[in-house]
This record gives sequence, C-alpha cells and structure tokens, in this order.
Amino acid sequence: MKLSYKLFAATLAFAGLVACTPDEFTGADALNCPSIQEVKDDISISVDQSTNTVTFSIDAKGVMPLWIFEGEKETTYSTRNGLQKIYTVAGDYTVKVKVGNRNGWSDMFVERSFHIDNTLIDFSKYETYLAGAAGNAEWRIDYVQDGHMGCGPSGTEGLVWWSATPSAKANEGVYDDRLSFSGDGVYNYTPGDGGTMYINYGASIFPEYNTEAETDFMAPVEAKQSSYSLSVEGTDLILTLAPNSYFPYIPNDDFWANPRFVVLNMNSKSMELVTDNGAIAWHFILTSVKDVEVFKGFKYDSEFNMWKNASIEPVSFFYAPGWSQLPNPEVTAVDNKSYSFIFPSATTDQWQAQTFLVSNVALEASKSYDVSFIISSNKDLPKVTAKLHRMVSLSEADDNTSLLAEVGSLSVKAGEDFVYYASELPGIDAEFSRFVFDFGGCPDNTEVTISNIVIKDHANDDGTVLPSPTPDAPEEQVTWDDAANLITSAEKFEIFYADENWTPYVPEPEFSAENGLFSTLLPYATSERWKAQFKFHTNAATSADKAYDFKMSFTPSNDIKGVTIKLVQSGDDNVFLTDGQHDLIADVENVITVTNLEGKDIANLDIVIDFGGNPANTSIKFGNFHLQEHKGPKVVDWNYDSDKNLFKSANVETIHFYYAPNWSELPKPECAVNGSSYSFSLPEATTEQWQAQFALKTDMSTSANKKYDFHVIINSSKDIAKATIKMVLEGDDNTFYFTEFVSLEADTDLKFTMTDMPGIDMSKVNFFFDFGGNPAGTDIVVKDIIVYEAE
Repeated sequence: MKLSYKLFAATLAFAGLVACTPDEFTGADALNCPSIQEVKDDISISVDQSTNTVTFSIDAKGVMPLWIFEGEKETTYSTRNGLQKIYTVAGDYTVKVKVGNRNGWSDMFVERSFHIDNTLIDFSKYETYLAGAAGNAEWRIDYVQDGHMGCGPSGTEGLVWWSATPSAKANEGVYDDRLSFSGDGVYNYTPGDGGTMYINYGASIFPEYNTEAETDFMAPVEAKQSSYSLSVEGTDLILTLAPNSYFPYIPNDDFWANPRFVVLNMNSKSMELVTDNGAIAWHFILTSVKDVEVFKGFKYDSEFNMWKNASIEPVSFFYAPGWSQLPNPEVTAVDNKSYSFIFPSATTDQWQAQTFLVSNVALEASKSYDVSFIISSNKDLPKVTAKLHRMVSLSEADDNTSLLAEVGSLSVKAGEDFVYYASELPGIDAEFSRFVFDFGGCPDNTEVTISNIVIKDHANDDGTVLPSPTPDAPEEQVTWDDAANLITSAEKFEIFYADENWTPYVPEPEFSAENGLFSTLLPYATSERWKAQFKFHTNAATSADKAYDFKMSFTPSNDIKGVTIKLVQSGDDNVFLTDGQHDLIADVENVITVTNLEGKDIANLDIVIDFGGNPANTSIKFGNFHLQEHKGPKVVDWNYDSDKNLFKSANVETIHFYYAPNWSELPKPECAVNGSSYSFSLPEATTEQWQAQFALKTDMSTSANKKYDFHVIINSSKDIAKATIKMVLEGDDNTFYFTEFVSLEADTDLKFTMTDMPGIDMSKVNFFFDFGGNPAGTDIVVKDIIVYEAE
C-alpha cells in the first residue's frame, strides 16, 4: 500500500469523530448537521442467539451511523451500517449511537441496549464453519465486497483510513490464495497459481523482495501448514494462527509474530476479521463460496418485495415422526429475512416435518408473480416440498389454490444453499397467503434455515438478471452390455389404477407382453402420482458396494408428464435405487436411462412404473428393462513421465510456428521449453483460424493395428473462442487422428483427451495447435502431451 502513517493521520483528522461545529472544515454547514432524535426510531439492533451475533443498522437516508462501544478497558468505534459483532459472554450490553453527514456528527447520542442469552463455551459450531460441513471448505479473500481489505485506527474495525473497493488488489497475487481449517486445529495456506504472498513494505520479513520504496511487495512462497485455535478474550471471539503463519496479506511484524484476529462475525460462507496491534487495525473479509458468480434469487431488499415488510404469523409446524406429533421446534428468526430451526428426530414420510409461514401478503389473479427463497441444511434433504397457497383467513387454509406447488421435487444438499426461483407465475386471488415447507424424510438433528423469501409483482423489475437456462447435462457415457443385464425375467405382479378418490377402477386395464415389451390401454385420465401403477417382480439383486445403470423404453400414444420409474426392494418402499420422474413424448420411442446409481442391498428388486397424470385413452408400450453394474467411461491414468508415453520417448524434431496476423507473417515467437511444458507469447492479435499455428513435429510413429489415447493441457492468458488441436501425419493434412475446436477461458487449464482412437499407419506424427483469433498480448502454455497405446 502506498499510504504512509502521515497520510493516515491526516485522513483520520478529516474523518473527525467529533461533534459538528461551524469551523470544522471549509464547506460545512452547522445548521445542517443531522439530529439523532429525528432518526432514533430507525435504529435497529437484532441478536441471533444461536451464534451470539449482533447486527447494528439504521434505516434512514442521508446519514451514516457512529456506533460507540464503551468497554472497561477501551472504547471502540464503527461507522458501518449493518455492522455485525460476535459477543461471547452472556449479559446485558449497550451501544451509543450518533449520526453524521458531510457537515459533521450530531451533538447528541442515543443509547440502545441488547441482551446475549448464552456464554460461548463450545467452539464446535465455529470449528464446523471453518472446516465446512463436509470438512472441505476453502477460504479466500472475498474480493467482490467493499472493505474486503482495509485499515484504520486502533480500536476500530479497520476501514477508516483505507477500504478496498471490489478487485482493488487484483494485480497483487492476493485473490488466488486459499486457506483451509481442519476440525483438529490444522491450518493450511496455499499461495495459488501466482505462488506469492503479499506483504506490507513496513514489515521486515522477506527483505530481498522489498526493493521499491514505500511499496507493498509480493514474495514467492510455497504452501505451508501450521495451526490455529479459537479462544475468548473479554467478550470477543479470537482466531489465532501459529507464529509466522502465512496469510494472503502480512500487514506488519507484530502480525507475523502473532497472527491474531478478533472475529467480528462468522458463518459457513463468510467471516470478517480484524487484527489490531495497538497502532493500526487491519480488516479482512473471507468467503468459502467458490469463486464463481452465484445466483441468489430475486433481491430481498428490493422495495418490491412484499414479504420483506409483511406481517408474518409466528412459525408453526406439523412435526410428527411416525405420525406421532412432537412439540414444535424452537425458531430463530431474523426479522422476516431468515427462519432457523432443528428437527431433533428423524422422519420417514412426506408431510411429517411441515413448516408453516402465514402472511398478510395479498395476491391477485389478474397479475403474475416472481418468487424465490433459499433453503440450507446440515443434512441432505432429497425430497423437500414448497407450496405457496391461498389462506381464507389467517387461520383457515385453502390448500387447493396455490401460486406454486413443488411437491417433493426440491433436493437440498448438506452445507449448500438451495436457491429456488420461479418467474411470471399466474396469479391467484388471495387476501392472505401461506408458505408450506415440508422436510419429511429428514435425518436426526436436521438444522434448516429458510431465508431471503421474495414475493413480488412480475411487472416490477428489481434489477435481477435471471440465470441462463441450464443446458441438459450430457448423458454419462455408459457401455451397455446385454450379457451383463441382471434382469432375465420380469413378471407382472400388481396393477393399481384409481380414480380421484383412490378407488381402483374395475376391471383392471388389459395387459399383454411380447418380446420384452408390455402393452396396455389406460382409458381414464388420472390426476396424481401413483394412481396408475404397474409393478413387476424381477430376479435381480443389487449390492450397496456397487453402482448401477438402468434403461428402458416407452412408446405412448399421448404425451405424459412425470412418469415414475422406481427400482425398489420388494416389500420395502424406502429402499430403492431411483424413483425419478420423466416426461414422455407421444408416438415416438422414449428410451430413458439413469446411470451410476448408488447401490443398495436389495435381495428382490421390483420395478414400479407409474403413469399417474396420464390423459384418457392412452395406449402404451413399455419395457426392454436393462439393469447392469455401472460400466462408465474409460478411466486413463494420465502420467507424462510414464514409460508408456510415446510422445515423451520420441524426438521433437522441429518446433514450428506460422504466426501471421492478417496473413502477413511475423517473426516466430520465442518458445520456452521446461520439461513437459512449451510456453510462448503472441504479441499481436489474429482474426482467423490458422493465423497463429504452433506445431511439434516428431519422429513418433503409430500403427493401424493398434488403438491410441491422447492427452494435452492448454492454458491461455486471454479468452480464445475457437482454438484448434490436430494430430496429423507429417506432410499430409488429410491423414489425421482428429482435428478439434476447443474454447479457452483465460488463465484456466483446458484438459483435452481422446481415447480408444483407431490406429493409423503414420511414420511421423505432428501435433498442431492453432490459436487464430487470439487477442494481443496472449501468453500460451501447451503441456503434458501424452500418447498411449490404448489398453
């Protein structure tokens, strides 16, 4: 940082934590100092008793708060709206509040009090936050946040003198550093691809790299393991690293000798830290969210969010493991923004763990609506239900009139936010509305948080950009082997075909079988899942230590939505490989495949096919059941140094370039060869394919009576939309193993592989890489070329 202590002091004097007077600074207007009395009712202090976190905020325009925390030993300050602090000791606390604007601070203050229920003794919650629910959390500087790094006077949160704007240190090797914490006190630091740690020029460590006056510097470092601990000092939660631990930024020698942080706040996704040596406070925001843009639904704080300021009845439950109702879980609510609770006992069936949120949010059938919410859980919840429906009154429900109804279709992964959104839903007439969330099937001690609920009129644009539709994932490569089919017989066992009242139709549908296909006619429409079931008993058995692939075919005369395929233990509906739903298209063969299914110990497998929701007079042919142990794509142990690598043992006879922006050839780039890596730069932009060719001409040969596997990694410093890779015979462009286009993302390794390629008689194999269309100043690395004879 090019900021001296003299500049720091001047900045602090300008900030002026003093009352407003006429001569404070030129341009101030004493008559326009804010009044704390005018905004005192806008001050909000909320306490999350489950984490001992207190949030201090003020909802008033044109002013900023000054929070004054008077302790026995020192007084600390913050000017941040939305400040959060962890208090570790139970008791009653107070904070003094002033407000300020460009003219100065209010002469008076108001005092607010709050209470902390429990003294923080058990650190396990915070240790789990640090390590991650699955033990694999990876932390980094949260560079998209204002104030992700900063500094200020001792006793503040470290943002007064300097507060980093988003990506302010993008060129200093800070943001690729990664930190991890294990549950047993182990701390790991990795310097990222840059391989450096950023250090304040005032520190005495790594002096050989501190070469420019009053300029922070980067020092090359390796990954390092040390230790960490959590403790309590006064009312603060303290995170301490072992002396001389690495961290993305080393601010001074005191920190290097004793890396100690006050934890302002912490959860599974974020932590805010301050380190203070008595002269200067430094501020850091870390996140464990993967470094990608994550969609979080519509904007909770938007003026259009009807839920934000709605009147919400206390959260209620139907919590009935085994259908025997237990007392309601205790709920921790933060305004209308989040609701957290614990189901201590497991449930087995849908509707046994229902949560009700009743509101005065009114809806109209003449409008359409946008809805979103976030669910997080410490346990996997594969079949969550969410409904938003009409209430006749605050106490009388109309469960059949819903704005949205996702029944058992939402899957929440442990430790991950599940974000649900729906846009332009057709409205319903409702004076009151209720959310119903059901977590039936939850394990013991399931902790759930429902947050950021948004209901808004679709006509009101809150600025949310919806994510692009997710393309269908490519079907996993599977080798289907008829000889491996575990189903050698499938006998009709039972039909259940029922009307609106679940009364079976008489007679049952006609049913025939021929050559592995079953035919039936469903004369009546059904409205719900499980009302048109066909169950087959097979001779197949499966094991929990294996994975499985399944496929079958359907040819219906009408489109059918949500046909269920359930592969289940005979006599036990709760033990199954899959119970997924699939849409069928009329008058074509629909081949449904589900692959790499987690195995279960099943002695007698039933196949249940349910056409619930079918139109009337639907005829269907279905069958050709095939179940096998999972036969996934070929797995190759790519190792450049392997004796099997034909490229490594060959001679590279020529490193060739054709570099011709606008087809006018330039001097060949210099190529640095380092083991398996070839690095070069393309200083000028090209516009077309084949204008930036790099080739390795070798004496490697291949044979037509063999097969081959190929591997390469390519990295570009700039995005290139259409690079080309070609493995070709010397002197004959028309004889090649492949010529493939790939898209290169800046600073990201692309691994390109081809397996089981039929051999070609080649006396000399050349490898061409073309980067035509590259931007100016593009650095390229081509590495780890591997060619195996396929096994």
